[in-house]
Amino acid sequence: GDQPSQAARVVEAMFKMGRAYEQQGQRGIAERLYQQTVTEFAARRLAPASDAAEFAAQAAFSLTEAQFEEFRQMKISGQVVKLDRQAERMAVRARELSRLYQLIWTYRRVNWTLAAMAREGSIYEAFARAYAEGFRTAPMPADLKKLMRGVSDEDREFFMGEYQTKVDEALAAAVTPLEQQALKLYEACLARATEFGVANEWARLARTRLNAYQPEKYPLLKEEKVDLALE
Repeated sequence: GDQPSQAARVVEAMFKMGRAYEQQGQRGIAERLYQQTVTEFAARRLAPASDAAEFAAQAAFSLTEAQFEEFRQMKISGQVVKLDRQAERMAVRARELSRLYQLIWTYRRVNWTLAAMAREGSIYEAFARAYAEGFRTAPMPADLKKLMRGVSDEDREFFMGEYQTKVDEALAAAVTPLEQQALKLYEACLARATEFGVANEWARLARTRLNAYQPEKYPLLKEEKVDLALE
C-alpha cells in the first residue's frame, strides 16, 4: 500500500473486503470498509472514470443506500394541520440524500451515475407516498366530530363531504409537486442512459416508474414487464 503504483489495488481491496463482510451479514464492518474505500480513493488522488473509481463509486452508493432505506421508512402522520411540519423535516432529509447521490456523479462511472440519478427519483416518490399516506390516515378533527354530534344523517354526510373535499385538495397540492419532481428525475436518468447508450437495471427502473404514471408516453420494453411496486 505504500507504493503509488498499487494505489488502485488498495481501493479495490478495501471495497472487496467490505463486500465480503456485507455478504456475511456484518453490515457495520462493511460500512466502515466502504467508507475507507472512498477515503483512500480521495487521499491517493486517483482519477475519476478510472477502474479504481468504479469501486469508490459503488462504495459511496452502498453507503448512501443505507441512508435511503432509513428515509423510506419515515412516516408522516397525525392531524392534517400538523402534516406540513413533519413533511418539512422529510424535505430537508430528501435534499440531503439528493446531494449525497449527486456526489457519486463525480466518479464518472456510468453505472453508478445512472444508479444515483434513478435513486433521486426514488427519494421523491417515497416522499410523495409518505405524505399521501399521512393525509389518507389523518384522524377527523375534534371540532368536526363535535359538530356532527346530534345532526341528521343528511347533515353529517354534507359535513363529511366538505371535509373530504378539503383534504383531497390539500393532498393534491402537497403531493403532486413531489410526484412531478420524481418523474423529472426519472426522465433525466433515462435521458442520460440514452446519451450513454446504456440499458442497465437503473435505466429500466426509471422507465418502469415512469410507466406507472405515464404508460402511453413510457411503454415498457418486453423484458421490463415486471411488478410496478416501488421496492
